[in-house]
Parts: sequence; structure tokens; C-alpha cells
Amino acid sequence: MAIGLNDNALTPLDRRNGVCIVTISSSTTPIDTSWIREQEFPLTQRWAYLNHGSVGPLPTRTIQALNAVNACFAEPHLWEISNRCAPQCAVRDTIARLAGVRPARVAFVGSTGHGISICAAGIDWQTGDEVVIPQSEYPSLALPFLAQAINGVSVRWAPKNAAGRTDLNAIEAEMSDRTRAVAISYVEYADGYRNDLSALAEFCRSRDVMLIVDATQAMGALPLMLDEWGVHAAVAHGYKWLHSGFGIAVAAFSEEGLERIRPTHAGGRSVCNNPYVAEPALMWDPTAQRFETGEPANTLIAGMAASLSLLDEVGVERILPHAQGLIDELVVGVRERGYEIASSLDPAHRSQYVAITAGSSDADLRLHVSLTEAGVITALRPKGLRVAPSFYNDTSDIHRLIDALPEH
Repeated sequence: MAIGLNDNALTPLDRRNGVCIVTISSSTTPIDTSWIREQEFPLTQRWAYLNHGSVGPLPTRTIQALNAVNACFAEPHLWEISNRCAPQCAVRDTIARLAGVRPARVAFVGSTGHGISICAAGIDWQTGDEVVIPQSEYPSLALPFLAQAINGVSVRWAPKNAAGRTDLNAIEAEMSDRTRAVAISYVEYADGYRNDLSALAEFCRSRDVMLIVDATQAMGALPLMLDEWGVHAAVAHGYKWLHSGFGIAVAAFSEEGLERIRPTHAGGRSVCNNPYVAEPALMWDPTAQRFETGEPANTLIAGMAASLSLLDEVGVERILPHAQGLIDELVVGVRERGYEIASSLDPAHRSQYVAITAGSSDADLRLHVSLTEAGVITALRPKGLRVAPSFYNDTSDIHRLIDALPEH
């Protein structure tokens, strides 16, 4: 099944009272997890792995693809004459569909921090300019903008609301006539809170403010529509929901974002002219390849291509409803055992995560240890234990977690 943002089974943008809501129609067909678990994720034989917000395990086909490319380098000339660019084209095409942009506006980067740094450094800052970032954001998003202090840029932190969540009104309140950018995660790492990028982008456009997004906790599980929403750039590392490991990430740009974010580093791949001359000229490539200074990590890209082919077969439009169905079952069991849900279940802000808590950090730590001993893998985060099921998890994983919960 092809990955498509306009598939009838998924209507990513549903405006209700001005709020962007991801909705799933009843025509979405269930995922047959049996063959995926058996063929692609053998760890399911030992573990109830529910920690995809930290690291998504590599499918069997991805490991095979990585090994095959590495084996080619034993005879590099064979790799040189092979269709070595095919995985790059396949990945750009699929990421473009997931992000809602054209393939020419997708670049390969090394990490989320690398991609966000490209965006932060590429804005035409003036001394005294400001960027607004919500409090408690992930370091890979916040630190690249703090580094712009060298250009006279300051960060204004938007406080969380009374529920401890990002509030777009608080972001607006922190803006001034010197605000040049807003940086935010689409899905927040602590509890899976999904921010309304469409509403935020609309406000940013009215103020001529750039919007830069960390999509690492979303891409591969939720669709993005950067062009339609008006987001200037989004970056996602491959090791979570793209099931592609570390060291390979992607940056996707809207048309305006590609125009307004200047490249700050150059290499032979960044230009569209021949650099192998006595006195080369600097003519930036018109595509997002301008941000790629050298040959990308072809081995890792081949692995990502394999992982994306699995997402393509599953159908990305089915992943969110599948995960949320498992979470619904988990919520019932967790509450029956006396534990609390720390995540928002509001459809406007819900994602593929849920955080559960025993009421204190010490109790959550003990719970995390006991679940791990029972073979249930979650993540201990500031708001509790974060549970993040993916497309191959099934109800047996959820029941294993619930059964392992001590009475509270």
C-alpha cells in the first residue's frame, strides 16, 4: 500500500472550532501484525517492546539491506557501477510524501541537532532578534538556537500552562516585533502531546515569523503537511518511528523555507556547477541538496529505504489508529489497577504515546524496573512511564504490561 497524505482512509486535517485534529475514518482497515512480528521483528518473541519513542528496532529487511551495502564495499568498484543512487531517490520520495513537500526539498542530515542547526544558522538574523521556544523542549531543538547567541540572538521561553503542556497563547505572548522564528516539536517527547502546527503556522505567517519543527517523535507514525500548514522546515531523526537507526536523519522544507534558510556550509555536493576546476565558483544547488556538503551515508540510506518499504506495505495511514487502539485498551487496564494517565487524551492533541504514573518519581522508577524485569520495555520520563506502541505491537503486548502492573 502506498504512503499517501490524501488517502481516503486518513483525513489528517480536520478543522473543528479552529483546531487541527487528526481523524481516522471507519474505512481504515486493521493491521495484520502476525506476519510482521514473525518476519520483521523477532524481538517480539522475548519482549513486549513499547519504547518506540526512544528507539525503533530495525526490521529484519533493514539489517539485510545494511549488510548488503557494507558487503559491497569489499569490492567498491562494483558499488560504484551499481545503481547506488536508487535508495537515495526512494527515501527522498517517501519522506516527501510523509512531510507533504516535493522530493527536491528533502535533504539528508546526520541527526536532529544537525538538521535544526542548519535551520537555525541559516536564518538571516540581526543583532537583537529573538526566537520563541516552549519550555522543556528537547535539547536537539533548543540548543541550536541558543548557539545563535553568537549572532546576537536571544531565546524567549514560553511557559507551560497549568496542566504542564505547551500553550500556543503563551507562545504568542512571548512574541515581540523582534521575533524572527518559533521552534517547537510536533509531538513532545515527555508525554506525546501533539501541538497544533496548522494554527501556529497561520499565526506565524501573519507576523512573518519562521516556524521550525522537530518531527522526530512524529514522522513515520503521523502525517505532516508542511506546505499546506505553512511550516518552513521540519527535521526527523531515523532511529525512532522511521526504524532506521542512528546517524541518518532528514530535513524537509517548504518552498518558502528553502528560499529563506541560507546554507552556511559548502561542499562538492552543495553546488550545481562543476567544482573540479582551477578556480571553482559557488553556485548553490537549487534543491535541498545545497545543505548536503558531501556524499551522504549511503549504507544508512539503504537501510532507511528498506524500513520505509515496510511502512509503505503496512500503510502509514493505519499506524496512528492502530497505536491509539492499543492505547485505549491500555488506559482501561491502567486505571483499573489504580494508576493515572499523565498524557492528554484530547483528540486535538493526542498522538501515539501515553504516559502513565504511579504518582511520584520514585514510584515511577520502581514501576519501570519491575516492568523491565517482566520483559515489558517502556521509557521513564519526567511525567511518568511513556508507552509508545508501533504498528507491529498487538494486544498481547498490552496485556503483558497490564498483567505486570502491581496493584496500586
